[in-house]
Amino acid sequence: QRKAGSFDAALGLDVETVELRGIEPGQTPFVIVGESGKGKTNMLRVILEQVADEAESFVIDSKAMNLYGYADKDLFYLQSVEQIDEFAQELEDIIQDREDERIRLMEAEKGLMPKQCYAKMDRCFIIIDEMDDFVEKLGPKPERLLPLFKRAVGCGIYVIITVHSAKLKGFDDLSRWVKTASDGLLISDQGMLNIFPLRSPRENPVMGQGLLFKNGVYQRLLLPLCEE
Repeated sequence: QRKAGSFDAALGLDVETVELRGIEPGQTPFVIVGESGKGKTNMLRVILEQVADEAESFVIDSKAMNLYGYADKDLFYLQSVEQIDEFAQELEDIIQDREDERIRLMEAEKGLMPKQCYAKMDRCFIIIDEMDDFVEKLGPKPERLLPLFKRAVGCGIYVIITVHSAKLKGFDDLSRWVKTASDGLLISDQGMLNIFPLRSPRENPVMGQGLLFKNGVYQRLLLPLCEE
């Protein structure tokens, strides 16, 4: 079981304290927002370098296939529309196993809460590069996967998504769900999206930094560069 206050994927150093910060249990969905060329995919690589060999992982790549280097890893790599149904079935199976294990743990240890049960389980990650590309892959009804994603989040699976600050203009339920995220990383001006609350544009991060949000409150981080 992970300790309270620990994190499951390191993201960078706190600018003020120089302490390592990262994605903590329960921070899902986790949305990485930024303009082109500011390092969104780089941060996915930073995460994948830590989890790809150790945790059950799904990688849903963008049209640019910037994460193709992970296709030969022991994970589910999705790039084509034809893989959507297989992805959904494999995720459904994992979710069902976790929900069944939660029931078993709660029966074995009275007073245990669902979140405590899921914290005892192995980590699982769904990494999506470019939300707009993923919505396009899903076709005319992208919301068909929303119930599955909500169940995934509910059983402690990390859903980590990059969003271009000038995009995510869809009005489908899945895109709206992503826009309501309170946890994530802002690595540049977020344009008109306003997913994360800032009092002033002067708070926007400079290149090489990011704002790590947890429930709408941020810490400023120095971000690493992951070589391709």
